Amino acid sequence: MKTERKILVGVCLALILANLCWYSFNRRTDQSADVQLGTTIAALSFSDKAFIDKLPHYDQAQAAWIKNDVEVKDIATELVDDDPDDVGPDSVGRYVVVRLEKKAGATAYIETIGALASKGICFVALVDATNPRQADGVFWADISRIIKVKNDRGQQVNCHDRFNI
Repeated sequence: MKTERKILVGVCLALILANLCWYSFNRRTDQSADVQLGTTIAALSFSDKAFIDKLPHYDQAQAAWIKNDVEVKDIATELVDDDPDDVGPDSVGRYVVVRLEKKAGATAYIETIGALASKGICFVALVDATNPRQADGVFWADISRIIKVKNDRGQQVNCHDRFNI
């Protein structure tokens, strides 16, 4: 009887130790995301690939917004407001429709969102023409709210919206 109790206590302690190790493993590193977006507010659909190619995109090499091969001095000039009177509960507010560069990776996505947030633009419809959720040639872009981005020092910074107050 005493041996069984010792074994049972030993197994319980081993399980407790395993749980502690499992939940504390690698928790000291910062695992927060580079970008945190809110839920989808609305969705836009595009069927014209030529229109998508004319949308502004963030060029990482130049650290500038490009539209039709010309630098956009202020991306805020590209803001869209489908409902300027803010009528109804489905009013989104001002947002910008941008696309990712061709052959863009995760860093391009992160830098695009970061560039918008740094200008105080927190509502974005991001079209990724290289990876469409398409049915019959329709490209979709979710209008999402940028909540947080990491700054150059790796700190999480809230997106402070200048245009939807």
